[in-house]
Amino acid sequence: MAAAMEYGKAAPDERAELAAAVDDVVSRLERWAADCPANFLSRYQLVLAEKARIEGRHLEALHLYDHALAAAREPGPLHSEALAFERGA
Repeated sequence: MAAAMEYGKAAPDERAELAAAVDDVVSRLERWAADCPANFLSRYQLVLAEKARIEGRHLEALHLYDHALAAAREPGPLHSEALAFERGA
């Protein structure tokens, strides 16, 4: 999350490293979400939304923020729902 949030402020030469860090997190969360969606699905969708945002796919990002929010409302912790609201705003 932190890498995605810093992406817009980063110098162009730092962005490739930050994008790679986001990709690593996406891969890890994808596996965890498959094994334990109650704990990780909303986080996975939130990071996917951030990835879409930094890649300029803003409409897709908005849809993914909505999915993350819905997943966080189910069994997820309250802070996941709050983070999805904040990032989707």
